[in-house]
Amino acid sequence: MVKGVQMKIKKIMDTNNRKKFKKMLNYAFGEWKDEKIKDDELSWFENAEVLGVFENKKLASGLVLHDFEQIIRGSIKNMGGIGGVATYPEFRNRGFVSSLMKKAFDVMNANKQCVSMLLPFKETFYEKYQYVSTNNNMRVEFDLQSFKHYKNIDPEGKWKEIRKESRKAEKDFLKLMEKVAPDKYHGLILYSRKIKGIWKKMMKNNMFIFIERDGDIAAGARYTKKGFQEMFDTGKIDVKEMYWEDSVSRGMLLKYFAKHLDQIKKIKFLLPYGLNFYSWVKNNIKIDISVDDVPWMVRIIDVEKALKNIPANAEGEVNIKIEDPNCSWNSNVYKIEGNGKKLLIEKTDEDYHINADIQAITALLYGAYNLEEVKNRFKFESQDSKKEKILRLWFEKRFIFNTFYF
Repeated sequence: MVKGVQMKIKKIMDTNNRKKFKKMLNYAFGEWKDEKIKDDELSWFENAEVLGVFENKKLASGLVLHDFEQIIRGSIKNMGGIGGVATYPEFRNRGFVSSLMKKAFDVMNANKQCVSMLLPFKETFYEKYQYVSTNNNMRVEFDLQSFKHYKNIDPEGKWKEIRKESRKAEKDFLKLMEKVAPDKYHGLILYSRKIKGIWKKMMKNNMFIFIERDGDIAAGARYTKKGFQEMFDTGKIDVKEMYWEDSVSRGMLLKYFAKHLDQIKKIKFLLPYGLNFYSWVKNNIKIDISVDDVPWMVRIIDVEKALKNIPANAEGEVNIKIEDPNCSWNSNVYKIEGNGKKLLIEKTDEDYHINADIQAITALLYGAYNLEEVKNRFKFESQDSKKEKILRLWFEKRFIFNTFYF
């Protein structure tokens, strides 16, 4: 601390300081403009806490802590999404972001947000705060002609296609997402339950298609479309996210997109790893596949809340000592029990079978690595192969699939 300089971390609640923070974000991540920040530009901060470091009452650094829910192995957990971590150049290398991160851990714990996720500017920076790298999304582009065969499908039932603009689609799309996503995707943020002003900002210029079966919505997708006049006679549909109850309703969703063949040449999907998209197409000429460069990073904030009620078919019991240098409330010995359906967890005074750090437990919960990789990368001390076998059964390796970038 520089002599005579006062540093203070506080929640930024007032509109004036939030506009100053938005200016900082523009400087750090966007294009600097002299224009004043409008009130509607602050909608991204709704239902979020903005933390700022002030030096002599001047905003020097800050971050956004979003309040979300996340699907983890089929269980829904309260999640703190960290974004907008920024510091003006003249205040860098002063430890401000480190102070903000530690403050964010306290806030998430108080808010009962038991897990956290972020998209890093540099993984090694956030590893210092025990975040663990996972994966990011896969984007696959096809020639729309390879979906032509869907135009002829005619399954049983009364089917209807309903296209809506974003301002009219929110309720139906979020309801569909909540209904089908927990059983299909791991790591997906259910922004539907707590989203407020973010919807209007995020969904601008997006279209929505719903597929009704016998009067009920069975599938839906969010997409953008550029016609041939904008794409030099190619045209493209970009499907940002899609949900379906079963393969039949998915087929009807793809049938809708196939109806654009006269206007559109390409279609692109955001898809989870492990999905056999080859089964969707016929006579495909070319597939372009890309992956996002930076992986999502995750962290457990509260061990008990994070592991409680995680689905687990295998029965067994393991006592684990966990060490967490930044979230001291996690540093305990826990008895974790699988009853054949889910995990139960409680603190215990019994001897432990395994000694591990919080990164190892985070990696297992999220399925970022299998147990052998965890033992190689993180602290994981065990001499009990039977207990390790139980952990392998509980925490199979998984890929995260998340469509919401914050």
